[in-house]
Amino acid sequence: MQLDLPLHAEKRGFTSIRIAEGCGSDAITPVAFIGARTNRIRPATSITQLAARAPANLAMATQTIA
Repeated sequence: MQLDLPLHAEKRGFTSIRIAEGCGSDAITPVAFIGARTNRIRPATSITQLAARAPANLAMATQTIA
């Protein structure tokens, strides 16, 4: 992910960014990063792999950034 992309998107009027997980990539960390760096952007995960982590772990991670 380009680190300045959320800032450019916010300047251009975007209101949300969706992050998807893939093999070896995490969606939770970029969502937290985008949420911390922007004011109007509402970051969200479009796909998270439940098989990649325990259900309780996914629940705790998402609650932490909620």
